[in-house]
Amino acid sequence: MSGRIALTGGGGFIGSHLAAGLRAAGAEVLLLGPPPLRSATSRSLVERGEVLWEADALSRGRARLAVLLGDVQALVHLGYRPPDGAGALPTLHAELTGNVVATARLLEVAGDAGLAHVVFASSAQVYPPGEGNREDGPVAPAAPYGWAKLLQEELVRSWSRDLGRPAAVLRLTTVYGPGEPVRRAIPRFVSAALEGRPLRVDGRGEHRFAPVFVGDVVAAFLAVLHARADGIYNVGGEPRTVREVAELVVALCGGGVPIEESGLPARQAPLCDVSRAERILGLRWTPLETGLEEEIRWFRGRPGAMRPRSSGPGRRRGRAPGGAPARPRTGPDSRPVPADRD
Repeated sequence: MSGRIALTGGGGFIGSHLAAGLRAAGAEVLLLGPPPLRSATSRSLVERGEVLWEADALSRGRARLAVLLGDVQALVHLGYRPPDGAGALPTLHAELTGNVVATARLLEVAGDAGLAHVVFASSAQVYPPGEGNREDGPVAPAAPYGWAKLLQEELVRSWSRDLGRPAAVLRLTTVYGPGEPVRRAIPRFVSAALEGRPLRVDGRGEHRFAPVFVGDVVAAFLAVLHARADGIYNVGGEPRTVREVAELVVALCGGGVPIEESGLPARQAPLCDVSRAERILGLRWTPLETGLEEEIRWFRGRPGAMRPRSSGPGRRRGRAPGGAPARPRTGPDSRPVPADRD
């Protein structure tokens, strides 16, 4: 892949992996603010001069941004500003002003700059709960986050129709892998298992979600950029119950750690039909066990990494089937966090 690709959200979990993947594929990468670069991967790429970084590109005004976008082949829009506070109306207001309006302004400048291709990171949270959600099927967001993503999708599609330029939307399920924020379900499971603490699941842990490995998400972005693809694509892994994922994490971490029910109600995540992405983009999915092994290896390799507590009579090392995500002590333990909430 040649040419320059502009990337928003390059300092987050998914964005840092994508920046490295674009660089490895031969692209020149331009990260568009805001600071700071939270990811050690992105920070290292910037410090070594392997990617360009314009920290204030999104805040200095249209003229500067237009100059920057006028020199790129495509824009990948991963940037997301989490809302402050709580409550449905304040959250919706923050989503609209912090994300929807910001996307509209970005697309306006991209159009003026003559940008040829836009790729937007959306979420499976635009779908209703349940199985088999297709790109051409009904949408029914259950929260302000999903509504904001849906509005941004419509802005991207309108940009494409009005200007006659291709734009791709990737609807991501729960993304996991090395570098994943610890507040998310799977890394909370890994952290608890490595420390010998119980893993906690909501309900009975029987609700299903579709964790997708971050490397597969990077492959999806690279595929749509290479093909200058247009349209909407679901990107997600094989559906598993939360308890299955929890059991698999325990087994891969050495076993002997209990799984407890949190007492909180379970919430079913939307599940997607990914056949369109497989057929058109040629995507294939990393087995869950393989992806979890890589994330656990990353956890163990961090400075000051936690180690399992000394084995008691019931503790044994080895593998056993199963797996699920949850938080260690309080809160909605096994509720997967939407993909791009970094």
